[in-house]
This record gives sequence, structure tokens and C-alpha cells, in this order.
Amino acid sequence: MWTKEGGLKVGDNWDRGVSARPLVETLAAGSVAGVAVKGSRALVPGCGRGYDVEALLRAGAAAAVGLEISPTAQAEASRFLDGQGLGDARANARVELRDFFDGPAPGDAPFDLGYDYTFFCAIHPDMRAEWARKWAGFLRQGGALVAVVFPVDASKEGGPPWAVTPDAYREALVPAGFEVVSLDKVPDDKSFPDRVGREYLLVARRI
Repeated sequence: MWTKEGGLKVGDNWDRGVSARPLVETLAAGSVAGVAVKGSRALVPGCGRGYDVEALLRAGAAAAVGLEISPTAQAEASRFLDGQGLGDARANARVELRDFFDGPAPGDAPFDLGYDYTFFCAIHPDMRAEWARKWAGFLRQGGALVAVVFPVDASKEGGPPWAVTPDAYREALVPAGFEVVSLDKVPDDKSFPDRVGREYLLVARRI
């Protein structure tokens, strides 16, 4: 995982070199829980090299913002985005060196869409309720959160990544003012090979 001290090579461990198919296909539908992807403002905490920031931008987001606590990740993400041939749209994507748990920067929120993958599982379980409260602060009323629930693995001990369950997300989000719109197991052919059977796709709406 990326830390304040350093990060990963492309393709190593958490870095898969591409966005996950569940996100790409969700965005391709054009709307998420009633939120139009085109023209939206989107947030990705723990964005790493920025693959998901790019995916949101290519799907039509008017602004896609990644957050990272690692200066190395921020620099790598900026370099990655610069090399993707985004043209004028590149100006609408940025990666900020900022801790998600510090909340939004002044004037930055609210966002319409949020995406969370390998972030919830990277924080200690004691922080999950606060994670949900922070998401409520970042997203507008009616905004949507997309999360790939991973790793669902009852045999896993310790972390990070910490083992999660779909119910852990529900138990954090509902008290923070979200409704779970959908929660489905990711089909095997849509997971990365070593994550097959250990992922769910959750969509929640801030109410």
C-alpha cells in the first residue's frame, strides 16, 4: 500500500495498473443511484496512481479529485494522468496531498460521486464509523458512493488490508445517513484473478 514514505511499482500488490471492472461498468451505465455521471464532481480517496480518477473523467465527470497521503503517490498519479492523452480534460483531474479524515478542503465539497476501493480495508476497523461520517461530509444530499467491498475473507487475520464483510459497510454507512441501494457479489469474471470470490459491489445514497 502507499504510505507517506513511499509506494508501489505498477502491477504490485494493491496497484493493478487499471481500474476495476465493477467501477468501469457502473460508470458506463451513465448514472449511479440516480446521479448522472456526466457533469458530476467525483472523489477518490487513497487513489494511488490515479487510475480511477482517469476512469471517472473519461466517463464524463466534470471534475475528478483523488486524495493521497503519500507525496510519492501524488507525484506518480500526476505523472500518470499527464500521460493519458486527456487533452483539455486533464485540467479537470487533480490529486491532492490530503488526508481523507481531515475532511474536505474549504470550498471543495460537496461531491456528487465517491468511489472507495482498497481504502476501507486499509484503515483500522475502529475508524470505520468515522470513515462513513467523513463520506457524508464529502457528498451532497442525494450523492452516491460506489464501493468495491474487499477482501471478504473470514480466514484472514490482522491487516492492513483488514478483512471486511458487506455488513461492515452497511453498519458504518446507515447510521451516518446513507441508504444502501444495492449490494451484490462481483461476478468471478469481473474481479482481478486473485480476488475472485472475495468482492462485492455496493452502491449507497446519501440521504
